[in-house]
Amino acid sequence: METAMHDALSIDGGGLKAIVAPMGESDAETVRGSYKQPGGKLVSATVAVDAEGRIAHVAFDGDYFAERADGRDVNLASVAEALVGLSVRSNIADLQHVLEHAIPQNVRLVGIDAQAMAFAVARAAAVFTDSLALHNLREDEGSAWASVLPDRFPENSAHPNHQIPLTPQLIAERWEQLDVRLEDPETAASQPYEPAMQMALDDVIARRTARGDLPPILRFWEWAGPAVILGLNQSVSNEVDLARARELGIAVVRRVTGGGAMFVEPGNTITYSLTAPLSFVAGLSADDSYGLCESWTFSALHSIGIAASHEPINDISSPAGKIGGAAQRRYPAPHQYRSSAAANGASDTNAAPAATPAVTSMSAVSAEHAADTGVSISALPAYVSASGAVLHHTTMAYDIDANKMLQVLRINKEKMSDKAVKSAAKRVDPMKSQSGMSRRQVLAAFSRYLHENIPHIQSIDLPADVIAEARELAASKFSTPEWTHRIP
Repeated sequence: METAMHDALSIDGGGLKAIVAPMGESDAETVRGSYKQPGGKLVSATVAVDAEGRIAHVAFDGDYFAERADGRDVNLASVAEALVGLSVRSNIADLQHVLEHAIPQNVRLVGIDAQAMAFAVARAAAVFTDSLALHNLREDEGSAWASVLPDRFPENSAHPNHQIPLTPQLIAERWEQLDVRLEDPETAASQPYEPAMQMALDDVIARRTARGDLPPILRFWEWAGPAVILGLNQSVSNEVDLARARELGIAVVRRVTGGGAMFVEPGNTITYSLTAPLSFVAGLSADDSYGLCESWTFSALHSIGIAASHEPINDISSPAGKIGGAAQRRYPAPHQYRSSAAANGASDTNAAPAATPAVTSMSAVSAEHAADTGVSISALPAYVSASGAVLHHTTMAYDIDANKMLQVLRINKEKMSDKAVKSAAKRVDPMKSQSGMSRRQVLAAFSRYLHENIPHIQSIDLPADVIAEARELAASKFSTPEWTHRIP
């Protein structure tokens, strides 16, 4: 049910910020609490309490990232169920303890942790306890935003326990090895795609890269229509004014990656995807994996006079304001999938992953199979192998209509307070105002930078069968209410 939040109360104590938002009158026993992890992401908890003062239901959503070692979609419902039956007066330490033990061993959270989730639940529960939880919260300090319990991941999973520093030398070495193929902006401009199709293309390309059927690909997007793109873990009704979006003819779709909602219009943004083998980001922290994938972007922006930099976890910022944001998802080697249905997200169960098999070399890929993809064996570098893939996509504002954006997006006040700004319209500073260039000129500069500075880069057209498979997936998954409203 789509119920507007009202009477939001902002709390700021001990460096912690929150929003407690009572729901509508018909939901008198259901409340929503939000917590923005310092330096991390937002998590919200919708909590229902029974007549005896016990938690009857909890649902989590937010712009955090959640990954499973087997690559399938994460469902935190089983984690939330662990809180059912607890007293609404449970303290934060007890809530955190329960959540830490309920998070499956093959799930990694980025941008939040069990304590952040406990904070969100406590802030919601405070409505039932005369703000007792809010008082207790002032006595606590926030925890680090880093991944939850990384040592619980098997060493052979996509989430290594050790991390290596991201240095300029490492950045140069990783890009030197990549042998990336580029779908040029001019090519993309000649074939704009509807929002659901763009979501499907990313998923299809990433899955094919994971099994070694495609080389690393960097592709620019061209939007065929306006849209709100939801993060995988966001609540559609809490993030979007669906009625207003319909009135304005703005599509609402959900992507396969976490992070926050974004508003796009044809010609007003610059979006690209990078799909590469998992070895490209191996050993890096979540923050550094973004820095590596976006390193060319910062240099390209500098070349047109924009002093861009990486702002953890996944933002691109400048002295004038935020330029854009990115999101990632890891796809393990196909041997880790239980079935093709599971690989397509048919199941949300949090089963433990299978052991990772030995890496398959490109020599094991038949010529006939490579021909089916539209890419010859000779065109595929030895670096590509059936060892999984990372999908990284970035959207940057060129000339955003902030007024329209704010008509369709419901900006969480907790998130805004963390950014220390007075107006959501001022959060994004478009490239147009900073560069003085047309969008086409910016894209041309990006393409020129890539061809001049990225080793081995070659232009590519997406294979016809990739496009055909993406069209089918756009219709069967990314255009459906079941997918878009997976978190109501």
